[in-house]
Amino acid sequence: MQDSSIQEKKVILVILGLLVLGVLLAGIKRYYPQTAEAIIYVQPHEISATDQALKKSTTNRLAVINLNTATSSDLIELSGIGQVIAERIVDYRNAYGGFKTKDDLLKVKGIGLKKLEKIKDQISLE
Repeated sequence: MQDSSIQEKKVILVILGLLVLGVLLAGIKRYYPQTAEAIIYVQPHEISATDQALKKSTTNRLAVINLNTATSSDLIELSGIGQVIAERIVDYRNAYGGFKTKDDLLKVKGIGLKKLEKIKDQISLE
């Protein structure tokens, strides 16, 4: 190192410093692995979407919605029912005086056998 310039000595010191820092970080990760991997960053819109999905799935399992009295907001809580289909259900109910059987839902545009089977346990007519 006697023939090295000051600039070369600085570069060697920086490289040695980075090497030491890398060894230290590897040691910390080895002895404290949960610290290095436990931090998860979640965007605010991901939290609200997850909360809405959890709320909807919890509501679906616990509540039974009466087709003949529910508002379109209530009907949206059913699995696979969005705003448009909820409004069609309310329109059908208003036009035909309510639902006599659960199968009457098949007469509403956008509801097929699969969707009816999915929500059959979540609806009532009383």
